Amino acid sequence: WIDSSQPDVYSTSYAIISLVGKTLPVNSVQEPVPDQKDSEFLDIFVRIESSNDTVFEDNVTLPDSINFTSTNSGIQYTLTEPSALMALLQAAQDEGFVVSVNDSYYPGFGFFVDSIDGVNNQGFNGWSYAVDYFNAQVSADNYSIDEENDEVTWWYSTSFDMKLLRLVLSDSSIEQNESTIATVEFFDEAN
Repeated sequence: WIDSSQPDVYSTSYAIISLVGKTLPVNSVQEPVPDQKDSEFLDIFVRIESSNDTVFEDNVTLPDSINFTSTNSGIQYTLTEPSALMALLQAAQDEGFVVSVNDSYYPGFGFFVDSIDGVNNQGFNGWSYAVDYFNAQVSADNYSIDEENDEVTWWYSTSFDMKLLRLVLSDSSIEQNESTIATVEFFDEAN
């Protein structure tokens, strides 16, 4: 992670959006997920940011398996391993929004998310995801989730160089008239 003490357009614009109560795609303060080591089920924090608002932001419990139907082929699939796609599909079931998954973009390499909550991919703009702020290099069904993971973030990206940011506060609790330090960070995959 890099401390964004050297202001740049991304840090400044995302920080302002976050500080006025929007998360686009800046992480907000969240309650830590309890230790899962002795738990039968895996809980993970899922956050989904469209280009205009937060679609979902809560903990989900990943099931033993989850079924979905590919929207292009009509074939029903079952995921049995915890993955970034399973987390997204479980969030959709919990909240009641629709996820469109396609099985023809990368035959043999996994599934492709076409749409979340009615927001469709358009040209080079579309849905991306990260696990613990690391941009994934595989399809979401092939990115395994385990007890070491804390968060899956999906966001609607409008640029290849769009950075996933997080806002870190110096204090977890702030009383009225107290101050805190807010730091905007991003993961620099090049370093």
